[in-house]
Amino acid sequence: MKNGTLLFALIVQVFSLFAQPAYAPFIHGVASGDPLTDKVILWTKVEPVDSAQPVSVNWRIATDNAFNTVVNSGSFTTDSSLDFSVKVDADGLQPGNWYYYQFETGGNKSITGRTKTAPAGTVNHVRFAVATCAKYSKGYFNSYARIAERTDIDAVIHLGDYIYESRDSGEVGRVMLPYARCSTLTMFRTRYAQYRTDPDLLEAHRNFPWISVWDDHEFGNDSWMYGSEHFPDSATFVGIKAASIKTYFEWMPIRPEPTRPGSIYRQLKYGDLIDLIMIDSRMEGRMQQLPFTDPAYHNQDRTMLGVEQFNWLISQLDNSTARWRIIGQQVMIAPAVFGNTPINNDQWDNYPAERAKIYQHLLDNQIGNFVVLTGDVHAALANNLPLTMADYDDETGAGSVGVEFITPAIASSKSDLSNFPFSIVKSFDPHIQYLEFDRNGYMILDVTPDKVQGDFYFVPTTDVPDPTEVLDASYYTLNGTRFLQKVGVSVPGLSVTQLSCEIKNNPAAEQLIVSCSDAINARHTYSIFDISGRLVKEASTDLNVPVQLNVSGWSKGMYFIKITAENRERFSGKFILE
Repeated sequence: MKNGTLLFALIVQVFSLFAQPAYAPFIHGVASGDPLTDKVILWTKVEPVDSAQPVSVNWRIATDNAFNTVVNSGSFTTDSSLDFSVKVDADGLQPGNWYYYQFETGGNKSITGRTKTAPAGTVNHVRFAVATCAKYSKGYFNSYARIAERTDIDAVIHLGDYIYESRDSGEVGRVMLPYARCSTLTMFRTRYAQYRTDPDLLEAHRNFPWISVWDDHEFGNDSWMYGSEHFPDSATFVGIKAASIKTYFEWMPIRPEPTRPGSIYRQLKYGDLIDLIMIDSRMEGRMQQLPFTDPAYHNQDRTMLGVEQFNWLISQLDNSTARWRIIGQQVMIAPAVFGNTPINNDQWDNYPAERAKIYQHLLDNQIGNFVVLTGDVHAALANNLPLTMADYDDETGAGSVGVEFITPAIASSKSDLSNFPFSIVKSFDPHIQYLEFDRNGYMILDVTPDKVQGDFYFVPTTDVPDPTEVLDASYYTLNGTRFLQKVGVSVPGLSVTQLSCEIKNNPAAEQLIVSCSDAINARHTYSIFDISGRLVKEASTDLNVPVQLNVSGWSKGMYFIKITAENRERFSGKFILE
């Protein structure tokens, strides 16, 4: 047997292990989504005995998990054109109620799912789990497991990168299927099928309704309307895009929009408390990213949303009567600059004119309580949203038009920002109130009439299944304000102590000497980064021993230094190498 065949055989065995064989042919579980006050999408998938024949599937939904009080039921016929997926818009439900649902075919029943409708009228409290960026090969979905265990949330908001399209053998033995970059309908279907064998993801879907949008990795890295990094040719990408969209609607519990087939922007209401406005800043109308050296990125007609979606968003904001306008979308909307230069042309920084139009419309029309939820970045952030940096006051929050919560990744590589100490980030981007680069996790969004609060939870590892998590920080915005405030959170571990450090540059000897003193007896690591965030030097020593670094060959200019001990940052600063 060839190595490749053996590998595939082993993968198939693992694939079957993590599915739900006891509930065959419903081995990919059940899911629900897009809850309204009177209906919710119910989903499952059948593994057929004969793929050439259609399958009739019965469904039912009840107020109790014993199905003594069934409030609606029916049947759905699926076939290979739908990848044997089943999606039903179950109606006749009551607002703000929990329900239980189940599927059946040929006498075989699925596992029982649980879902909840959106509330109506006066609403005083809603809680969401917010998730993004789950790379199967990167590690175990411990954060999905923690979400699934919660008893205090109404729904899960997923902000994209539900799958990763890449070819990756992984770091923990979770090899991507197919072992290739997805570019066809069959490949995308196989990748979603693999994801829907993960027990933690299955359980999070089973227990709560999901409200989802896609991002780039459902299509291809840094994708835009007509291309992506690995498939820049529009003629090729149009087929990839169509296959990805079809697969997404087959596998995700999202309600299709009859007047806009293939579009995902939509609004869901949670009574008088929330207008949840889900937008597509990725595929609907995004123009191609430009390098920041090209001044055309400032053009007034450049769009991330497309004209139709932009006008729809403005209309939703104008007509909103809820206490809070919460926008669910893909990429960071707050500025992220270093050395006065934006760092990521895949974010809203590459479309500044359209962002400014949204911000100015909010101010001109006195539209407040504007909260943006974002994924994509592989980091957790809490940001104020300045109209302009020149008019922003970080001490008071004046000049901010709203706030942004960026949820950490479920399982992914580190952020592009991870090399920068937060104090350095803050010196360039004072509107960023919180930043955690290195850990995977999720966020809880707690909404009341008085405030919206984001609680950032992290898991200790994705290398192995692990049952623990930690609440690291919480930030909130009050009704009638446009900026964030911090909630005091006790974080276990080493207390951060400001070190007394001296940095000397000796050009003649081509040396940098760093001297620090402190009472803590611990090994310290000194990390030096250039202006782009690239690590250029790292050394470890006892704290009271000066570090002498050879800087021969280094370019002149600004550098950053970060000193860590016991996995915590203890000092950061910047210096000029002359």
